[in-house]
Amino acid sequence: MEYIKRDCYNDEKLKYIAMLDMNLEELDKIREDEVVMNYKSELERMNENEEFQRYMSVEKMNEMDRNTSLYEAREEGLKQGINQGLTQGRESEKREVINNLNKMNLNIDVIAGAVKLPIDDVLKILSSN
Repeated sequence: MEYIKRDCYNDEKLKYIAMLDMNLEELDKIREDEVVMNYKSELERMNENEEFQRYMSVEKMNEMDRNTSLYEAREEGLKQGINQGLTQGRESEKREVINNLNKMNLNIDVIAGAVKLPIDDVLKILSSN
């Protein structure tokens, strides 16, 4: 819409499209033809209509609810992503420690105790290398 307002205002058809995104003060600045004046008058009439105001209030509330839901979903997604990253990091670190301790020829029981994993899990990690 900014592109239309800024670069296409001289094109007659695009000028009217740009009006859709303007408030009443912006429309006052372009009082140059009958279409603009009729559009502004219709907007003013609609804004004074109680039923329209109620409808817009409901629409605004719905929009706010959607925005809140999106924000909460985003925050939850971020939390899950952080937790997943931390978990993967811990698992990766354990694999590295297991491999390093194994290279030092430590007993599997000692390695399992050091990383606090069952011996079977340690053996699976070592066999996956």
